[in-house]
Amino acid sequence: MTGDDKTNAPLFGDGAGTSDRTLFDADRIPAMVFVYRADGRCDYRNQRYYNLTGLDPVRDGDSRWGAALHPDDHAPVRERWRESVLLNVPFEGRYRLRMADGTYRWHVERAEPHYDDGTEAILWYGVAIDIHGLPDSPP
Repeated sequence: MTGDDKTNAPLFGDGAGTSDRTLFDADRIPAMVFVYRADGRCDYRNQRYYNLTGLDPVRDGDSRWGAALHPDDHAPVRERWRESVLLNVPFEGRYRLRMADGTYRWHVERAEPHYDDGTEAILWYGVAIDIHGLPDSPP
């Protein structure tokens, strides 16, 4: 890589194990971004998630998975997620998420496993976007 050519630059740091986030900042993505552990537990949520839901990253952290999900969506989404993690297949779920103002908005989340050199997922990367009011969103 020469000069300002960042086309093939690693997303985090210099590719040598550093974690300089100058090239990639998940908080700038116009979506909620998640990183899950191999077992499906959430390890990271970008700040947009907390801003939209009004949840606190320290107080609510991973221990309150689904805290912002609509009660009617919690069980089916959680079951679909468990199945995806168990089978190592991509996840897609549509659910209502409670916003900071108390209203619910429809979102679609997609997450895909990231594999080690074999066939075991070591991480999952996911994004969720607001689809409320789009023609194909639920009523």
